[in-house]
Amino acid sequence: MALELERSERGLVVEEGRRYFRSLDGLRGLAAYTVAVSHCTLVTRQYKELLGLSGQVGVMVFFVLSGFLMGHLYLSRPLRAEQITRFYRHRVGRVVPLYLIFVALAFALFLVNGSSWPLPPINHENLARHALFVRGDSILWTVAAEVQFYLLFPLVWAGYAAWGKTALLWLALVISVIVFLHFPQTPVVVQYLPFFLIGVAAAVLDPKTAGGMNWLFVIAMVGYVLSFPEINWALGLGGTAIWQSPAYMLLMPVLVLATATSPLAAWTLGCGPARFFGTISYSVYLWHLPLLYWLLQYKPSVLTGLLLMAVFLLLTTIVATLSYWLIERPLRDLIYGANMTAGSAPITSHI
Repeated sequence: MALELERSERGLVVEEGRRYFRSLDGLRGLAAYTVAVSHCTLVTRQYKELLGLSGQVGVMVFFVLSGFLMGHLYLSRPLRAEQITRFYRHRVGRVVPLYLIFVALAFALFLVNGSSWPLPPINHENLARHALFVRGDSILWTVAAEVQFYLLFPLVWAGYAAWGKTALLWLALVISVIVFLHFPQTPVVVQYLPFFLIGVAAAVLDPKTAGGMNWLFVIAMVGYVLSFPEINWALGLGGTAIWQSPAYMLLMPVLVLATATSPLAAWTLGCGPARFFGTISYSVYLWHLPLLYWLLQYKPSVLTGLLLMAVFLLLTTIVATLSYWLIERPLRDLIYGANMTAGSAPITSHI
């Protein structure tokens, strides 16, 4: 059935009664490349005093964005078996196939070479843990946290169906308990659950409350850069561990809401190139670190500094684009179903 699309100056597309926020694609791309740049500075020790831990902030954006989009797409739907099935079909299609191929390739390298380098270390001892999303090593830890939140989300959905916006009080209570327990690390999702839940809460509050204010988007983007830990500490603002900081828990949902509604965000992060980077962001995230290790092993000696960074980001973009079109997209569409077209696929987050 043909979908009627309504486009507004704020970069929204109304699709089957639900708004599609084009600028959030660009925000997801920004977060993915923040992680890539962060790892490059850490591994090469160049510019790490400025950007070394900024990838943690990029992952925060992923988690809040994931909670926001799931809340926006599903909480208004009736909690029925077919809707839950749809939810998991979309989540599995978006995340699982490429991840399992990535893990299988790492394990195959281990069997052949005795080492999974340059991929994360996957061997007989930890294969099941990775394949079942219990806990991931290296960059794979975020995927385990994401999938574990998928398992919990129907509980949030049920709470909203029963109590409406009053369920926000329960989300606040859960976050308070996690803080009181000093962010337990098992299962892995618990430590990061506040950021997922804050994203859901932002969706419940409705993006219209952000008012489409360009100034809020500008402030949030400046805050995003200033929140990079090294910059934060240099300004004398550091203190609490960032994953336990109320300031980060406030900034990230404000950034998502402002990006979703601001006309300036639609013009910048919602433009074609920015959305392209968001489209390939999951592949960027999974492949960038192995590509960096490989590049550093075989690069010519003249490839250093900003030139190395540029070549690394270009190589990552090329491989991620191929990964998206040859692996991620075909398998996702196969799981979604033949009736899902490129224009009708809902916006989703990967980690």
